[in-house]
Amino acid sequence: GCLDVVIQVGSPEDDAKSLNVLEAKVTLLQSPIFGPTAGPDPLAPDILLVSSDDVMFHVHKYRLSQCSDNAFAGLLSSAQGSANGHLESIAVGENAVVLTFVLYTIYGHPSNTHHSLEVLSQAITSLEKYGVPLVQYAVPRKPLGEQLLAYAPSRPMDIYSLAAKLKLEAIAVQASSYLLAYPMSAISPELATRIGTD
Repeated sequence: GCLDVVIQVGSPEDDAKSLNVLEAKVTLLQSPIFGPTAGPDPLAPDILLVSSDDVMFHVHKYRLSQCSDNAFAGLLSSAQGSANGHLESIAVGENAVVLTFVLYTIYGHPSNTHHSLEVLSQAITSLEKYGVPLVQYAVPRKPLGEQLLAYAPSRPMDIYSLAAKLKLEAIAVQASSYLLAYPMSAISPELATRIGTD
């Protein structure tokens, strides 16, 4: 979609030779999954989230409210939803990749993309910020849990320590099976603190 942006450069008193108004079209990309008509919910979206890299996500206020214990970090407290066919736009701090995974988690939609552990960690931080209880969403057989467990064979200590820190017992138990051959000498004091062994 395009937004018309009008920027006043001069004042109305400026003479006719000066530039009074600069008009520009700003193009925002739309999420292919969370678009205005397509999406993982049969109801029409009523809120527009805009990522930090200017990608639009058409979502449902009721979905975000149902999973959040803090009105999506307070962003939904004053949100009115759609009015006169226009969606209320809410800017968020996450980039499109992280926000996509956050929304996949909330909607219970499996991701076809294998995300990096760094993206998953950022998504977890965002989910915590938005008041989404990880113990319900970061479990085996749910998108976030499955993505985390995909790293257990290659990065068992990273997954185990993350799960221990977040009190995600089911993830920690499954990751621990890959730690049998992990050298104890590789556990630094910092890591021991993260996994709660000190």
